[in-house]
Amino acid sequence: MTKVFSLKTPLARAKGLGSSKNGSGHWIAQRVSAIALACLGSWLVWVLLKIGGYPLVDTVSWFRSPLVLLAMSLTVLTGLYHGYLGLQIVIEDYVSHHGWRIGFLVFIKFLNVISGGLALLALLKLGLGSSI
Repeated sequence: MTKVFSLKTPLARAKGLGSSKNGSGHWIAQRVSAIALACLGSWLVWVLLKIGGYPLVDTVSWFRSPLVLLAMSLTVLTGLYHGYLGLQIVIEDYVSHHGWRIGFLVFIKFLNVISGGLALLALLKLGLGSSI
């Protein structure tokens, strides 16, 4: 049975349900990462179109440039960060059970760290030309 009548004011009912003090920082981080990702993504599309006809040896040697490796690393890390921010909002908005919400947030953060580490390891391996 639900309560139809309550003596609590709307402010009293809202207390303890969280604060809106950190939402603007998250919003700004999401917008800044989207702008960075748009620039880096445009660069990546240009690169893929440019090297599409190259032989494998030339493509690998082109990716060994420090600036190219830096740009690729920034693209991957920015994409993972932006994706994490978006998934975090979806989970916080649509997962109502507190335990599940925390579990999902920890899981996607773990997945991002592992994915970022493996991507950077692959780029480092490509850049150094070694067999790590």
